[in-house]
Amino acid sequence: MAAAAALGSALVGWACLRPLLAALTPAPGQAEQPTRPRRAALVVAAVLSGMLLGAGIWAQGVWDMAGEAASGIAFQAGSKGRREWLSRAAE
Repeated sequence: MAAAAALGSALVGWACLRPLLAALTPAPGQAEQPTRPRRAALVVAAVLSGMLLGAGIWAQGVWDMAGEAASGIAFQAGSKGRREWLSRAAE
């Protein structure tokens, strides 16, 4: 489970950093200019870092909500399996 979480985090980080690097680095063949970064690139950096921070802080809560929603789909209301799952989840 930890390996899957690490892999997922690495993929999210890669998906968020790739557009950021594309926005901040010059295009191939274009000479590097000693100018300040574009405002849009700074906004992208702020949004992506906020997404990564938010995913790290509230990841367990989102995971729990997804699990509770899945139990509503997987088990019928009042069934024995659902009661057992909810009792395990409450521990």
